[in-house]
Amino acid sequence: MSYDGESGLMLEHLYDPTISDSYHFEIKEGVVLYKKLFLEMIQDETPSLIASKFINGLAELAIDMGKKYRLPLVLSGGVFQNRTLLEKILSLQSDDVYFPHQLPPNDGGICVGQLFYALHL
Repeated sequence: MSYDGESGLMLEHLYDPTISDSYHFEIKEGVVLYKKLFLEMIQDETPSLIASKFINGLAELAIDMGKKYRLPLVLSGGVFQNRTLLEKILSLQSDDVYFPHQLPPNDGGICVGQLFYALHL
């Protein structure tokens, strides 16, 4: 990688919307167990298949976490500058999904959260 976000852009470029399969992210006691996931990726070999299943799996993981904890999805941070991932989540669940419209979704918006927290202490 030669800059932040390069890997995310590469995944976006490789994404194939005709692929609906996904990798399953196993979580145990709040920790993502990724060994099986990586082994599946190695077996799949094809970059577009791997990228597509990875993005599809991340989208499903985000939605599953919202359902598990009965919370709306608040999508912020640099990872949600990945348009493909954001659009995939919105295509699977459009209710109770929030993301910044007037603030930067990456680190530039952190101070707003800090200010909100400080005002509500």
